[in-house]
Amino acid sequence: MLLRLATSLALAVMVATLWAVGPAAGQESGDPVLVGAGDIASCSNTGAKETADLIDRLLAGTGGTVATFGDNA
Repeated sequence: MLLRLATSLALAVMVATLWAVGPAAGQESGDPVLVGAGDIASCSNTGAKETADLIDRLLAGTGGTVATFGDNA
């Protein structure tokens, strides 16, 4: 429970920071894209592969960022 709360808080802080900082000089001012994923360490797990494919589709052409949480080793 505490880990989920800490993870949610960390994600909220990252999103707020990206929103507050805004684009760097010379960058387009489109909406920032941040996708979070967790427990994605095992490539033999079909769920991890499906998550990776989903993230690829979500970020295609956006220049977005992926934040990883949980078991990533």
